Amino acid sequence: MSAIAAPTVGDLVRDGVRRMSAAGVSNAAWEAQEMMAAALGEAKVLVPLRHRDILPVDRRAAWEILVSGRCARRPLAHLLGEWDFDGLRLVVRPSVLVPRPETEELLEFVVRKLEERGVSSNSILSAADIGTGSGCLAVAMAKRWPRAFVWAVDKSATALGVARRNAEVHEVARRVFFLAGDLMARLSPGLHLDVVVANLPYVDEEEMPFLDPEVRHEPSLALNGGPGGLDLIRRLIVQAREKLSAGGRLFLEIGHDQAAAVSGLLRDQGFREIETGRDTAGIERFVMGGL
Repeated sequence: MSAIAAPTVGDLVRDGVRRMSAAGVSNAAWEAQEMMAAALGEAKVLVPLRHRDILPVDRRAAWEILVSGRCARRPLAHLLGEWDFDGLRLVVRPSVLVPRPETEELLEFVVRKLEERGVSSNSILSAADIGTGSGCLAVAMAKRWPRAFVWAVDKSATALGVARRNAEVHEVARRVFFLAGDLMARLSPGLHLDVVVANLPYVDEEEMPFLDPEVRHEPSLALNGGPGGLDLIRRLIVQAREKLSAGGRLFLEIGHDQAAAVSGLLRDQGFREIETGRDTAGIERFVMGGL
């Protein structure tokens, strides 16, 4: 009786695509390549070159953990423990929201609007990232503006630990200051900022049970924006009005149907030059208010 041949890397990738597709993972083919690269400990571009190879036992165990996790609809970034944002490879843990492409687009919106005001990569800036989570915006801003000082604030001490690690990995920890607290309450009374950015929870609490399974694995604290989704955004606008310098700018990522309401909140607090920006899907996803 001949022994059953061990499956090759290619066999495992095809089986992983089949299993994940059956579980409802929409981008199973791409994700299978990412997961096999992690299991092999190699770059994704090298995976096709290994399709005829047999995975060592320990690597196959790592592969099975990844596939089983995705079939349970756990976020891929949480399984991999890292994710790309603005060209940076960031540490990601289940305690933080997975950085989204829309938040990269928020950063580009910030860069574009500041450039229109003459702010260059060499400018000195004081900025705050409120609800920093993984620190993706705070770290990316510190990299984009090497003379910027950024305050990264989050209510979760665990999330701040992840953000601090990302700042250290990308060598900006000396210019990013971490504060555990509720929105801007713990910032020094004498601190006045040029820029405030925030990707706060903006999901209407009534919509929380209907989110995709992957999203429901992410921290509710980073998603639930209360009735209508604007509880934290409304409070931040009031606080930012007091902390921004003359000419300062507040930038917000918002829900798909919140642009008019958030613009009105900014107007009510005396913000001027209110502008919205669209994401690549054409949704008004960003709002800026100036003083």
